[in-house]
Amino acid sequence: MRSLLVVAVFTSFLLQAGGCARSPVGTMTDGQDSRGYTDRGNELQKNGDLDGAIAEYRSALRLNPNDVETHVNLGMALKGKGDLDGALVEYRSALRLSPNDLPARNNLGNTLKNIGDLDGALAEYRSVLRLNPNYFPTHNNLGNALRDKGNLAGAIAEYRSALRLNPNFLEARYNLASAFQAGGRKAEAKEELKEVLRLLPDTPANQHTINQVKQRIRELE
Repeated sequence: MRSLLVVAVFTSFLLQAGGCARSPVGTMTDGQDSRGYTDRGNELQKNGDLDGAIAEYRSALRLNPNDVETHVNLGMALKGKGDLDGALVEYRSALRLSPNDLPARNNLGNTLKNIGDLDGALAEYRSVLRLNPNYFPTHNNLGNALRDKGNLAGAIAEYRSALRLNPNFLEARYNLASAFQAGGRKAEAKEELKEVLRLLPDTPANQHTINQVKQRIRELE
């Protein structure tokens, strides 16, 4: 099985950044004060400055330790730095505060999968989909975990579910093509890869990805 194609256009941070909340001097609450740190952390994380983002998120949590979003985004930044144990702590902290938070539970599943706990990941993904069957990123992630467990049919079903909800979800479409290829369904794999090419913006930044997809198509002919 080929590894996932990792390109920026296929993924996006699940950040919930907004404008910095402001209050008159002397009336700002801890939660409002922490918002500025979180917003700066979100901006730094989007720009690739994970160390800076982590520092801002931790400043926010010192002021407001009950901020679910900041725990989630700190977890993402820690994971980006390779600190999977730290990421797990933050996602679980978010879920203690808000058990139905979908990004926290989805990201917890992703991190459990990264450390090899596929059963734990499957449980988290299924919890997300019980809460919201239309949360399409988790259908894709559940498909990846099922594929790694050897359940190719289950993986294909989940990728298709993700695409029914979001036909332009390139990562799920690429993963579906890979699953078809792994199952010997070359014609279907080729069609999905052609659709990836159709949807992928033809920009200089995407040329490496486009060339990889074209090479995959040639290999299937």
